[in-house]
Amino acid sequence: MKPNSIRLALTLVSALGVSACTSGPWNKTTPAQVAYQWPQEAQLAPIQGLNRHTLYPLLLAEIAGQRNQVDLALQEYIKLARASQHPRIAERAAYIAQYEEKDQLALEAARIWAQAEPESVDAQRILVMLLMKAHAYTQALTHLHRLYELTGSSYYTLLANRAVEQNRQDTSNLQAIYQQLRVYHTRTQASLDYLNALAIFEVALDHPITAQAHLNQVLAQAPNNERALLLKAQILREQDKLQEALNLLKAGLKRQPESLRLLLEYARLQLAANDLQGASQTFAQIRRYHPGDSQVVLALARLYVEQGELQAARQELESLLERDEASIDLSSPETLYQALYYLGRIAQEEADPIQALDYYWQVGPSSVFVDAKLRALQILEEESALPEAIEALQQQRQDFSQQDEVLLMLMTDLLYKHEQYQTLVDVLSEAMQSRPEYHQHARFLYARAMAYLALDQLAAAEKDFRLLLEKEPDNATVLNALGYSLTERTNRHQEASVLIEKAYALNPREAAIIDSMGWVKFNLGEYQSAVEYLQKAYQLAEDVEIASHLIQALWFSGEKAKARVLWRQLQKEYSRPWPQLMQDLYQQLPELGEE
Repeated sequence: MKPNSIRLALTLVSALGVSACTSGPWNKTTPAQVAYQWPQEAQLAPIQGLNRHTLYPLLLAEIAGQRNQVDLALQEYIKLARASQHPRIAERAAYIAQYEEKDQLALEAARIWAQAEPESVDAQRILVMLLMKAHAYTQALTHLHRLYELTGSSYYTLLANRAVEQNRQDTSNLQAIYQQLRVYHTRTQASLDYLNALAIFEVALDHPITAQAHLNQVLAQAPNNERALLLKAQILREQDKLQEALNLLKAGLKRQPESLRLLLEYARLQLAANDLQGASQTFAQIRRYHPGDSQVVLALARLYVEQGELQAARQELESLLERDEASIDLSSPETLYQALYYLGRIAQEEADPIQALDYYWQVGPSSVFVDAKLRALQILEEESALPEAIEALQQQRQDFSQQDEVLLMLMTDLLYKHEQYQTLVDVLSEAMQSRPEYHQHARFLYARAMAYLALDQLAAAEKDFRLLLEKEPDNATVLNALGYSLTERTNRHQEASVLIEKAYALNPREAAIIDSMGWVKFNLGEYQSAVEYLQKAYQLAEDVEIASHLIQALWFSGEKAKARVLWRQLQKEYSRPWPQLMQDLYQQLPELGEE
């Protein structure tokens, strides 16, 4: 949650030179700063070369910032960056947008900055981070190459790990990213990080021989490279060459016997080989080299959980709790909360839901906070205990008030999933009343609007949608939701068409938006155009609602035979009782059943 007061003031030095202070968003540490170990403060250079056309908008942005009107300040900086292409202005816009978590605007500003100042290391770094966050990995590679040329620092494995994690089910996209990475290999001397990145892709794409070749290159130059050793051991294990993998890590541990990552993986392989005595010796070695290290105990416990050794894991975690409850730093009790979380998982695995819930609900703000609460909710849902889940979440909001936003999101998702729309409206309305900043929270406004729609309260839903569009006028999801609601529930089809067409212009490949385009065309009597859009939508997503719309468009455009063919396909896919959409459609067009 952002602080209530944000200073965006930029000290005006003169009419032609503006320098920045380092308060507010300027000294916020971004995820990229953590990853790249950037300086804790962004030292922004003065803006030079302003004229009367650029000075007034800059002053407007400055005044908005001083008045804590952050959205207006950002809006003015973005407009000025677009018009002037000035690197310093784009830099400020990028920092403010990042601070405000407006990723699309931050990305746009960073592009302008990097283009206007291609030698800027910070511009390239920020642009890489934002592109990876947007999953635009092929574009990010171009700027990673530039960053390598400017600094000699290589971050290809960072990109490779993220790309593989995000594209595990999309090998074609993964292959495209990999091929672009390979192209760069022919243009410059490969770093060890670059070779490891190639191997990460090759393992994911099931090219073990090529991956091993690249890892061997790394190990020939750097025998102690942990990443290469671990990747090669993974390949050998997947090839059922367990002993070779063990030998590889054993040799690596002779050179660096205290490496925790190598020790843990070695123990994991020993357990896989059913070498319990060897694994026990490795665990003892881990404790000897890392005595009293809570993170080591947690790592061992996680390893035991992976191997199904739940009793051993419990002993490790309980010993950790006994040690840490008295000595732990309560300002940051990450270790305690992780121990409680894993004890909850063990209890859940052992079919002890009451004990698991007790552990999960105790987990406080930490890296496992959200997952603990999700697991607790899953248990209660499996027990059909929805009222208890709602009551527990309300109590959690009191116990961990600093995490109220996250817990309210979980509550919102739970209530919407179980169609408790009136309760959802009541909870969100009460939260917005007690915390005025939630009135500006896009997710809460959108969820309440959708709940209002489910309650057939279009006017209330439209009010929330309009509030959202005031804040985010180019939000394609909201434009589409409001436009579709108007054309579906009212005769305001022209107004709906304007909203949906804007959504389509912003996101022309989204099936739901294309479906809305087709449906508003249908309601306007433009049947042939409706068919074209709806066919395109159905090709992207064979959804029963899209199919229902397409059948009606085909029918009224005169293509009744095609409508009947699609209707028969739906009948094969959905047995009786049909989904409500199909029942309504058949009641409206009973002739569909005729041959």
